[in-house]
This record gives sequence, structure tokens and C-alpha cells, in this order.
Amino acid sequence: MKINSSHKNNGEKMLEADINISIPFQSLVSSVRQLTFEEKLALLETIEEQLEEQLMQKNPLVQQEIEAARAAYEAGDYVTLDDYKARNKERLL
Repeated sequence: MKINSSHKNNGEKMLEADINISIPFQSLVSSVRQLTFEEKLALLETIEEQLEEQLMQKNPLVQQEIEAARAAYEAGDYVTLDDYKARNKERLL
């Protein structure tokens, strides 16, 4: 686990330090069990977001869609949100 810590040194510039620590899995599980319901939900949301992102990155179909979208963007084949709203003003009301 990597932790980025910022702290002030006598009111001067903020210093940043990276700290690498290792927490045994069972200790982590024990700590999670002690969290409140709300804290567990917040942790669950964070884990789900990270898992979703990792799964999407590994999905070949998603990768193809991302590459196609990037190619279209680079080719100028896109519509800004403002342009879309202007073109579809009647429908969006």
C-alpha cells in the first residue's frame, strides 16, 4: 500500500512524502469489520469503482470502443455538448 502524505514544516512550504507499508490481509479484514455501516458503504463504493475500471481496461470490446472514440475525436468527428443541445433544442424541451 502506498500512502502520500503532505505536511507543513513550521508554516513553510508543504512537504510531500510517499510511504510504502505492508498490511497483512487478515489485519485489513479485521479493521474493515470495525468500520461503521456508512464507512463500509463508502469503502465498498471505492472498491467497486476500482474493480469496474480494472475490468473495463481488460475487456477487449471496451478497449476497441475506446480506440474508436479516440480515433474519431482525433479526426474531428465529434459533437460538443453545446452543439448537440443547439441542434436538438426542440427535442430536449
